Amino acid sequence: MAKEPKEPKGPKAYEILPEAQDMIKALCQYDGTSRILWAVQPEEIAVLCIVNKERPQSSKVLAKTSRVTGPMEALLSVNNIEVKYVIEMFAHDWKSMTNSRRQALIFSQLLHIPPPVESGIVKCDVDDFAIMIDAFGVNWADADLVPEILSGEVEFKTNLSPNGAADK
Repeated sequence: MAKEPKEPKGPKAYEILPEAQDMIKALCQYDGTSRILWAVQPEEIAVLCIVNKERPQSSKVLAKTSRVTGPMEALLSVNNIEVKYVIEMFAHDWKSMTNSRRQALIFSQLLHIPPPVESGIVKCDVDDFAIMIDAFGVNWADADLVPEILSGEVEFKTNLSPNGAADK
């Protein structure tokens, strides 16, 4: 059994991913997703790519959304980055993804942003799984060919939204 190569030692090195920032704004403004992402304020989110390491092959986690607290809050503040949430992913993964898969990944992470009156993060649950599976299928996270959200190829059922939007 071959061993997985060891990760470089030392802290993670991050870069802000401007194209993902633009994608968040577009997804929040798009008619097909705006009712689902009504709680998301794009200016409150930074997408950070880990540039000095690759995702371990044993990990299926493509991205992680966190509320900014403690040392990360201080570090971002020193660099004049005033955000409440961070989406963290590996640069290598981002570069290897199709645009439609990037949109699906960012959209799935935005489902973790709570309404303004709540704090923390909306944990993965049946609600966010339901909306992703309904739109993209069971294996969307592993599929290279997923429909593109912003081109209108995806029609979301807003009654499945974890953020409280409902079909009228």
